[in-house]
Amino acid sequence: MNYREMMEDVLRLMDDQGIAKAEFIGHSLGGKIAAGIALCHPERVKSLAVLDIAPVKYSEEDASWWQVDSVVDAMASLSLDTIRSRDEANELLKTKIDDPILRRFALTNIIFDSQTDTW
Repeated sequence: MNYREMMEDVLRLMDDQGIAKAEFIGHSLGGKIAAGIALCHPERVKSLAVLDIAPVKYSEEDASWWQVDSVVDAMASLSLDTIRSRDEANELLKTKIDDPILRRFALTNIIFDSQTDTW
């Protein structure tokens, strides 16, 4: 999914919920999406707060990109069908993500649900 698709996804959700205009707060990638909506669809934005983004375009040659890519790959390698807790997932990711803070942050994205566990 690229930035434009993510922006359109947010706008579709707003439309589905009957929200004509919203206050946006975006962190990191969410900040870039919120800023993009403000630039391309200012009529949909009441206010905007953008937190902790780098005003740069990332490319696959950038070392930071490879770190993000490796974290996403590590998360995707987990079989959520068999994992019952973040602590269990944390143990499994220790061999793939060395940084305990980054690992714990990545694990905040697991949604444990009685019907399906997902990212």
